[in-house]
Amino acid sequence: KRNVQDDDGDSMYEVHHIVAKRMNSGKIQYLIRWKDFDPKHDTWEPLEHLAGMEPDVSAFEARQKSENETFAANIAAKRAAAKSRRLSQPTLLGGVMVPANDSLSSASAASSHVSLNAGIESAQSDDTLEHTLLAGKNCDQ
Repeated sequence: KRNVQDDDGDSMYEVHHIVAKRMNSGKIQYLIRWKDFDPKHDTWEPLEHLAGMEPDVSAFEARQKSENETFAANIAAKRAAAKSRRLSQPTLLGGVMVPANDSLSSASAASSHVSLNAGIESAQSDDTLEHTLLAGKNCDQ
């Protein structure tokens, strides 16, 4: 591919490919895989050390952008599928199993839950009141 000089300007090393990119002390650096060297010999190099490698840097940047966009699209698709699965499953609301309904939004589901709970609490209050009245009636006798 391309040759890069070391800091002394003496030796030239051949770059195999760019592995990664990072910011270090406000400067962009690229992780370089050197030809005929193992990954343990990869080094972080500032952009100024990569003179003549502009096409390689541009290709790396384009590949990174594409990979990031693909990753983001995959995450969005997984979230949408999970949401769809959640909405298609029955839900337990106030002790009652409610079947899934595509027209039932989460907001209306929450309001139904509140209404259902209020109805249950009201019925429980009525039962308590009736029990109290009956108990009082028994006490009067």
